Amino acid sequence: GYAVSSNAAVLSSTGAVAYSRAEVDVGSADMWAEATLSTKTDGSGDFSQAAIVARFSSSSTTSYMVCRGLNGADDLAIRLTNGGRSNLTVVTVALNLPEVIRIEVQGTQIRAYINGVLKATATDATVGTGQRAGLYGFRPSGGAVVLDDLRAGSLPGPFVPSLPSQYGGFH
Repeated sequence: GYAVSSNAAVLSSTGAVAYSRAEVDVGSADMWAEATLSTKTDGSGDFSQAAIVARFSSSSTTSYMVCRGLNGADDLAIRLTNGGRSNLTVVTVALNLPEVIRIEVQGTQIRAYINGVLKATATDATVGTGQRAGLYGFRPSGGAVVLDDLRAGSLPGPFVPSLPSQYGGFH
């Protein structure tokens, strides 16, 4: 699972998938979520994965995610979780840390952003409910994943930045 280190979510176990869901309901299935990926190193023979998740169901079994490092260090994927994980689209975007990864889900449209720039889109109607956001990660042996400053809100709506950690922001 994730451990908290300096107010960041650090994937502490190796060889396993970890989900972390915020228990705050953003009030709408039309939502955005983002976090800063500050560390992502791959292990020997496998890629670390870091993702921001939206439309988490209350049981965490269905969601959409924007994932970095799927089958290559520079992969950016929009994925569906519904009894398993499947790719809706995969593009190549150079990894340049730290970077803010953002997902927006509005109706059947899913959008992936890196540092505020739209990088990928997908259309899917499988997951129409779920009002929570969270993190997903995979850390192979020798790899590392650190995500920080998880923020989420409903769409449409203004961007609401988190407070810096020295002011007690949510991390």
